[in-house]
Amino acid sequence: MGLSLIIALAIANLFGAGHVTDAFFFARRLVSNCAAGLDRAFQLLQVPPLVRLAETQGLAVLSAHLRKRLWQVFLIASALCAAAYAMAGEIVDVLAPGFSEEQCRTAETYFRILLVVLPLSAATALAGATLNALRLFRLPVIARLLPRLCALVALAMVPVFAFGLGAVALAIAAGTVVMAVFFAICIRHAVSQDWTAVNTSAPQQTFSRGRVWAMLLSQFHLIGAIWIDMAMASLTGEGGVATLEFAQRMTNMAPGVVTNSVVIVYYTEFASHLARGNQEAFRKSVQESLRATLLFVMPAAVTLFMLNKPLVAVLLGHGAFEPWAVEQTASIIAWLAPLLVVNALLGTLASALFADPKLPHVRIIVTSITTALAARLCLNWLFLPHYGVLTVPAASLASMTLLMVILYVWLAYALGPLVRLREIRPFAAMALASAAAAAAIWSVQAAAAREMAGRLEMTAVAALATLCGGLAFLAVATLLKVPETRRIRQALRKAARRGAA
Repeated sequence: MGLSLIIALAIANLFGAGHVTDAFFFARRLVSNCAAGLDRAFQLLQVPPLVRLAETQGLAVLSAHLRKRLWQVFLIASALCAAAYAMAGEIVDVLAPGFSEEQCRTAETYFRILLVVLPLSAATALAGATLNALRLFRLPVIARLLPRLCALVALAMVPVFAFGLGAVALAIAAGTVVMAVFFAICIRHAVSQDWTAVNTSAPQQTFSRGRVWAMLLSQFHLIGAIWIDMAMASLTGEGGVATLEFAQRMTNMAPGVVTNSVVIVYYTEFASHLARGNQEAFRKSVQESLRATLLFVMPAAVTLFMLNKPLVAVLLGHGAFEPWAVEQTASIIAWLAPLLVVNALLGTLASALFADPKLPHVRIIVTSITTALAARLCLNWLFLPHYGVLTVPAASLASMTLLMVILYVWLAYALGPLVRLREIRPFAAMALASAAAAAAIWSVQAAAAREMAGRLEMTAVAALATLCGGLAFLAVATLLKVPETRRIRQALRKAARRGAA
């Protein structure tokens, strides 16, 4: 989260929001979305069978299986990336219809630099899924920080050597190579441990070919939806892609970390419960995952929505980042903040769907993504000429909300209600706590309205409002007995006792 924030600040300060940053972020998104899609695809598809393999047959069999699959993934990804490299110009022209000729060629250069190392990202996606299946959750997270660290080093050298964003793209590519080496070391160490099968009596589940096709369609939707957003933003003039990217980074930093962490950990538990045939434990884990995510994401969404303008002004509004870009980025964040809650719920629902190999995955996914993509395209087509780049996050919010509703209805039909009526109380309590947080933030802003003229004053007021909003949320959630607040109190007591000792 900290690295993402520093990188966004550095790029905004050094390069602003213009045609060069548009080209860089566009190329970066094309490749990073593919890498993220592969990460999620392997996480959802491979963790359940890898968990069963480790728990029933041991690490020797898992290691042999992994060596074979890693080479297959790397070679297939290399062939696809070679084709994309040859057609890079055509890909950029199609996906960025609003770019000028100069922007297209700049984006093409960045795209090719990042595309070279994408096969390594594909192989590390499978390696990361293996480590998660073995419950070694920290190692993939640490490994994936390395490209960002290299980008940060390159940005620190820009003022000294007058590097452009091309050097940052090269640094990200170099960091991906370092990441792959780190993953190789971690995997070798993990599978060499003296672990044996711990649950040889677990019922075996058959491999679901439909689940693979559903996963491919799901990843096509995620990647395609973001590409649609970038293409629509490219039609809104200079700075449209860059301000959308800055807003998405600021919005997704903390909540994205929480959502991904909770889903990764709980998905392994979903797969383990289903491997043992314990349906009730699986349903309870789904509820716990939803609550754990919302406990952090809901107050973050409220804070970003209420404080979008001062946060952008304080963090980005300096250097080459002009006032119009500050205003536009803040307006985009106001639309993206509610989307955080939707994406948090979708993360758990999608994990619950793919953890169970017996569900009609293809039918569910086709119905859901067809409706969502149609809504996204129609809303952009209707409102982009009137509202500009703000149409893009608004259409994204509407389409993803529709996707979430359809997915939940399908799951409830196939599995029964994931949250029964008598179990809805904690979720209602968190909604009330979020309202209390919003009221606290608004009160602080209203009381300090005259003191927000300078950057220092805005920083102080934003920090105070965030603190008051967080305390209000926790107080109301605790009074209404949200289960996760009890766990937080227990963790704090243990930490206090260790500190006293």
